Amino acid sequence: MTTLSPKLILAISGAALSCGVACTGVIGGTSTQGSGTGPGSGSAGNGGPASSLPGSGGAAPAAASIGQGVIRRLTRTEYNYTVRDLLGTSLTPADSFPPDVGAAGFDNASGSQTVGDSQLTAFEMASSTLVEAAFADPVQRARIVSCTIAAGNTCIRSSLEAFVPRAWRRPVQSTEVDRLMALAAVEAQSGGSPDEQLKLALRGALTSVHFMYRVERDPDPTSPTPHPVNDYELASRLSYFLWSSMPDDALFGLASQGTLHQDAVLSAQIQRMLADPKATAMADVFAAQWLQLTVLDNHQPDPTLFPTVTPQVIQSMESETKLFFTDLLNNGGALHSLLDANYTFVDSALAQHYGLPAPTGTGFVKTSLDGTTRIGGLLGHASILTATSGLQHTSAVKRGAWVLGNVLCAPPPPPPPSVQQMLQANAQQVTTLTNELTQRQFLQQHRAAPNCAVCHNLIDPVGLGIENYDPVGRYRTTDKGMPIDASGTMSDGTSFKDARGLSAILANDVRLAKCVAQQVFTFGLGRSPTSGETSYLDGLAAGTNDTLATVVTRLIRSDPFRQRRGGGM
Repeated sequence: MTTLSPKLILAISGAALSCGVACTGVIGGTSTQGSGTGPGSGSAGNGGPASSLPGSGGAAPAAASIGQGVIRRLTRTEYNYTVRDLLGTSLTPADSFPPDVGAAGFDNASGSQTVGDSQLTAFEMASSTLVEAAFADPVQRARIVSCTIAAGNTCIRSSLEAFVPRAWRRPVQSTEVDRLMALAAVEAQSGGSPDEQLKLALRGALTSVHFMYRVERDPDPTSPTPHPVNDYELASRLSYFLWSSMPDDALFGLASQGTLHQDAVLSAQIQRMLADPKATAMADVFAAQWLQLTVLDNHQPDPTLFPTVTPQVIQSMESETKLFFTDLLNNGGALHSLLDANYTFVDSALAQHYGLPAPTGTGFVKTSLDGTTRIGGLLGHASILTATSGLQHTSAVKRGAWVLGNVLCAPPPPPPPSVQQMLQANAQQVTTLTNELTQRQFLQQHRAAPNCAVCHNLIDPVGLGIENYDPVGRYRTTDKGMPIDASGTMSDGTSFKDARGLSAILANDVRLAKCVAQQVFTFGLGRSPTSGETSYLDGLAAGTNDTLATVVTRLIRSDPFRQRRGGGM
């Protein structure tokens, strides 16, 4: 078997990363819109005219109102899901890739994605592992080779012509297949068998920028004028938004026909895709990153204080929130239900943790919280309450800042450097006070400093409003032997008595709807909305009575999702 460096494979396969992640031009020097070898080889469509559906912005927007598109590298999760659907493998090679940096709360934010030598080496090693495993498995091999490999170049080429369009998620040109055949020729010159020749070409395809990146093209990369993405590009936008994976045969077929961009067709596909089991990615990826559930991966509360909080219980906490999000998405849940729902999902471990009756049967059960000490919605979820606490104590500051930043998209400004320096210089005293005082007492002293009060007057009432829940999310009535006072007054003067009252206020806050729209937009497009796209955010969610599924649908049918623009190299 010939061993080639990742950079050489990239060069031979016409995929040199010469323009990096911010490139907006044509990669490889060829256009593949509406021509070439399948999946489907018909017209790719031009995306159609600007949509006039609700939330779409109506007429074609001014140039500045559509943010500039950039090339997006597959995240580790997207890579694993993509090879799963492409090859039928259960391997997850991207688990060993360098971590995704991410930005704006999401791993798929394109502006932060870079590729260095370590990533290229990891990509090449993964391609070798995947190809070898596929050829060792008859089922996976059959997905790649449907001819007699002993026929040599004829079978190798036909296998590539069937495989590469799916891997690269668009039709390919004969010249692109030629470059991959050149890799097979290198192996042949070394005495490799037809199997080994095809393997090396496949490794080249899987190490190509056209696989590792989601490439979209602009007719004129220097023009700031928006234009519709073609149907293959739209198919990838859809699938990586809703599934965090590649398009399936249905999407490829519609892209080949040039009909995916049509309003009725697109709406039908949204419904189909949300009903597909792969749409669990919306909870596992989007919701997990938006709500910062990934913090729980490295958050183990003090086992001396919380011996019953096992890894199984922490996993159940995370599952509760994901199931809750999925239920809202699939069953017409309104945005306000994110905070004021009267139910949750518990299994036996989490029910015991919460002090609720054990559910009947096995697994998670949708459970009413009426008449209990638990509040429904995210602020009552142990996942959120634990992730925003310390390992020994609650943190009203962390909890309040989380609500402001993640639920209302109104994060407080960072503390001035002098505050951090003061806390570090007096770390022992801070620890002593934290151990001796309630959160309310401690923060009352903290707010006495004028330079601290400005921010803490915003943060503290929210965080203290959920103090009835301990560092692992269990209900309590006392702290440090004193009754907990969870009442407070919001910055606009609205008062509440407890966590239930706080949740009711936040559930009707107009900022909640716009924040959900902003989070959906940022994840769906892999970038934050520009100032010129504010009107689109307003159109995605008119208020907290809108459903979560409506916001998702409106984004997909909007101009920013269906169009892109260049703007300079």
